Amino acid sequence: MGGKVYFASLDGGVTFGLWKSDGTVAGTTNVAATGTCAIKTAPSNLYVHQGKLYFMGVCTNSAGADAGTKGLWVSGGDDPSGARIG
Repeated sequence: MGGKVYFASLDGGVTFGLWKSDGTVAGTTNVAATGTCAIKTAPSNLYVHQGKLYFMGVCTNSAGADAGTKGLWVSGGDDPSGARIG
């Protein structure tokens, strides 16, 4: 998607997060999430459809109703952090 590959991997510690890469070491980074859930862990079922990345993830640091819940997220290319849609 957008010349990058998205995948789930450990961050060097214990957090299993969403990553993106352009195929180089310098271009491989953990996706920084924003919005109501600043950290989404355990991404799974990554699927690209019409230029958007859909994935399941757990909201781990929200103080709201989403805290600790698994949901469906969608992301549009340059902003891979996404928004919860289900």
